[in-house]
Order: sequence, then C-alpha cells, then structure tokens
Amino acid sequence: MKNIENWLYERRRGWACDFVGIAVNCAPDDVPQIIRWRYVSGNQSDAYQKIRLKVGRGIAGMVWKTGRPQADEAIFSQPDKLLEYPIARVESLDSMLAVPITVENKVIGILAIGFRHTHSFTEEELTNVSTAAEKLAPTLKGLVI
Repeated sequence: MKNIENWLYERRRGWACDFVGIAVNCAPDDVPQIIRWRYVSGNQSDAYQKIRLKVGRGIAGMVWKTGRPQADEAIFSQPDKLLEYPIARVESLDSMLAVPITVENKVIGILAIGFRHTHSFTEEELTNVSTAAEKLAPTLKGLVI
C-alpha cells in the first residue's frame, strides 16, 4: 500500500493537481458492488473514507458504470453535481477528472484527479491520467479485495 501512496503523491506533484485518488470495489463477489475511495493523496481530512457508492452514483460510480472517462468543472456552481459527488464535497474539489482502471475490459478501479479551483481539463491531461491508469492496472489487480 505504501508504494501506491508514493505513486499517488508523485502523480499529484507531477500533474500539479490538489487531489489524486483511487476508488475500488470493496464488496464481496456475491453482493452488489460498493465503491470506496481506498487510496488518496492530497486529502484535507479522512472524511473520504466514509463515502460508499453504488455503481452509477458519484463520479467514480458513473465512470465504473460507463467504463469511460468523465470530467466536470465548476462543480461548486452546480448544486446537483455537488450533491451527486460526495468526494467533491468532502475534499472541496471544484473540478474533477476520473478514468476507469481496467483489466481485460473489466473495470477494477477508478483513478481520479481534482482541483480545488475551477480548472478546464486538456486532452493532454486526459491522456496522461488514462495512461497512468493503464500502467496502474496490473498493480491494482493484485491489491483489490
């Protein structure tokens, strides 16, 4: 786990963002998936640990459901998004980009970055985060509960 935390810290510094997190399914195979933010860097508190999402809920749940990246800007000026994204609320993130971490076309996690100010994501940022998720997949596969 320490290696993942170091990896997240390095990515946060390199991407000059305020928050980097990995959400994973923490439920046993025989019950509906419960997505939790398991590994983070740049958090303001431990409140993220209490967030539990179903597939299709929150930014992580939406990316898990669709298998596609999602970016949202100016979240604090959109009350519906603010209610929908508990991670944005508890970490004061005004802009977020989340991408799926996949193994054999199956989502095993979500890699997200966030800014505490309004930020327009570039294609380069999307590519960088997506590439990082691809490289992270084999390591995360061995750690996922």
